[in-house]
Amino acid sequence: MKKHLSDEEILEFTYITATYDMHATMSRALNWCHSVYTKDPNGNFVEFCLTTGAFSPADREAALAALTAEKPDFSKPPANVQFHKPKAA
Repeated sequence: MKKHLSDEEILEFTYITATYDMHATMSRALNWCHSVYTKDPNGNFVEFCLTTGAFSPADREAALAALTAEKPDFSKPPANVQFHKPKAA
């Protein structure tokens, strides 16, 4: 996290998840972002996503074309997926 977020941003993220008793259920490192998934107090699945890569004009064109494609090309699978179990209270 420290590679992409300031100490203040990490503290804010930690405060939000602790205040609302949110436990990370899964994190993954895609080829262009890092995401953490959890559930909010109402049971909604929430994603915190940090973009870590740059996008080119060609990437934008490919994304726009995929919106209307009958069979869009899928991106490479995630580089890393980790599942987390909450610690017992």
